[in-house]
Amino acid sequence: VFEANKLFEVMLAEGCTPNIVTYTDLIDGHCKAGNVDKACQIYARMRGSGSIHDIEMYFEPGAADTDMKPNVVTYGALIDGLCKAHKVVEAKDLLEAMSRDGCEPNHVVYDALIDGFSKLGKLDEAQRVFQLMAARGYSPNVFTYSSLMDRLFKDKRLDLALKVLSKMLENGCAPNVITYTEMIDGLCKIGKTDEAHKLLLMMKEKGCHPNVVTYTAIIDGYGK
Repeated sequence: VFEANKLFEVMLAEGCTPNIVTYTDLIDGHCKAGNVDKACQIYARMRGSGSIHDIEMYFEPGAADTDMKPNVVTYGALIDGLCKAHKVVEAKDLLEAMSRDGCEPNHVVYDALIDGFSKLGKLDEAQRVFQLMAARGYSPNVFTYSSLMDRLFKDKRLDLALKVLSKMLENGCAPNVITYTEMIDGLCKIGKTDEAHKLLLMMKEKGCHPNVVTYTAIIDGYGK
């Protein structure tokens, strides 16, 4: 990313105007490297707001004064990066900026927001995004479902976690070993070891093989 950034500065110094692909690649690279603040600065420069230093102002209405608009890939990369950096408020602001630009979010954007809100325990926000995603015709992937259910189990919201599982199966999204293990561990931690054992049997019937973490969770549950 450092070399890419140097070339970007050379490009600007030589009077060569970056296009949306250039900016998107740089933003994505910085987000993947964990440099989300730098990615936001590049976003601000792309929008003609290079003087903004407060991350919360990057996505405010009127912050942009150029005709270059991010596309769904640009937004997806930055929203995912913000969520991974636990900046979910800023990610939500960016989602609103995206809507103002008339850019339709895709599953990458929704998945990132659900995962980000879930990991911070903001379940009401995660559910709102989940419902919005479904209303727009998108289905979460297995990792998004797993993240949401894991948080629900940790908050002892068993009924809602099982509803999410039901929705997952209804949408044809097959749970993987991580999903099953998180559910089994969650059930064991709230004293529902028999239900966890039934889920273990169902897991095997579905052709998903338990791993050492799965077995350890249920053995620990029976030992309490």
